[in-house]
Formats: sequence, C-alpha cells, structure tokens
Amino acid sequence: MIADFLRAFANGYVAPRASAQQILSARGNFIDAAQLVVLGYALTMICLMLAPGVDLDNDTDPVGRHVLGLISVFVGFFIYSGLVSFFGRVSGGTGTREDSQMIVAWHAVVTAPLNVPVQMVADGFTFEERENLPPLIHSPDTMTLMIGVVAVLVSFWLLANYITVAHRFRNFWGVVAVVIGVPAGLGLFMFNAVGALSTLSQQGIGQ
Repeated sequence: MIADFLRAFANGYVAPRASAQQILSARGNFIDAAQLVVLGYALTMICLMLAPGVDLDNDTDPVGRHVLGLISVFVGFFIYSGLVSFFGRVSGGTGTREDSQMIVAWHAVVTAPLNVPVQMVADGFTFEERENLPPLIHSPDTMTLMIGVVAVLVSFWLLANYITVAHRFRNFWGVVAVVIGVPAGLGLFMFNAVGALSTLSQQGIGQ
C-alpha cells in the first residue's frame, strides 16, 4: 500500500494529468476527499517539522493548534473546490462537484512538501517596530524568496493540470491564467478592501 501511494504521489508531479485521472477514476465522494485533506495536512506538518530552518510555534496547546489548523485547511478546501467547480462549469467544463473536491484534496496531498519553502519565505518576513515611525520590514534572502516563488508556481501548474482533467478542458493555458488570476484578483481585492477600511477607521468615518 505504501509503495502504491509513493508511486501515485510521484506521478502527481511527473505525470499530473495521469495522476488526476487515476484519482477521478475511483469516483470518490466527499468523505474520500475529506480524508485526503486530513492526509495533506498531516504530510504538511511532517514536512515542516523535519525541514531545517522552519520555526514552528511551540504552543502549550498543540492539540488546539492542530484543531484550528485543520479547520483553516477545510475552510480553504471548501473555498478552492467551490471556485474550481463554479468557474469550471461556467467555462463549459463537465466535471462534477465531487470531481472538483477530489482533485483539490489530491492537490493538497501532492503539494505538501511545497509548503516548506513557502513557510520559509513567510518566516523570513519580520517587522521591527520603531517609535514614531512605520515598522521596518525585513525580507528573506533572495535564494529563499526565489525557491518560494518556484514552489508556488509549481503548485499552480499542478492544479491547472488537475483542473484540465477534471473538467475536460482543451485550453490548458487558459486554465493556468484562471488559476493564477483568480487568487491574484481576490488577493488584490482584499488588500484594497483592508486598506480602505483602515483609512476609514483612522479618519473616524467607520465609527
């Protein structure tokens, strides 16, 4: 069983479309997808604990931390699978909601190691408070930042391949554009929204 899993895991990178087709051929349901989500979270935690240079919080309540971690992972799973299903269907895709859930969950498993460089980049950004001045932002070194960017791009590329198979799309690069564009657009929207709310609060309009 372990050998089969390792083979499927490797195919998730070297043959992503065949890997996605194999996952979808099992005709899994939400319970199967949820189990993959939990497995992806567990693999991510193992990779982060084993990776040198990653500083995990040493909380006094590790159980509570992991419960919150699983909740956040499932929230992300519902959002991503919902977006994959919605945009796939409105773009002419033929995948079902269960198909979207299975490939998003499988993507979480396959990309678990990629969370290590992403976490290293996040840890590299620190804020130094200064009196009567804006905080000084320290960024990670160039090599760490480049590896983190490559990890994110690989993750997007894999997800685009999985979505292409799930919804039987023919225009792969169109899927890539949507996979990158939607998160970027949502991130820009949230950044502007938070900035606007902060400005209103400082001016007293939001009171």
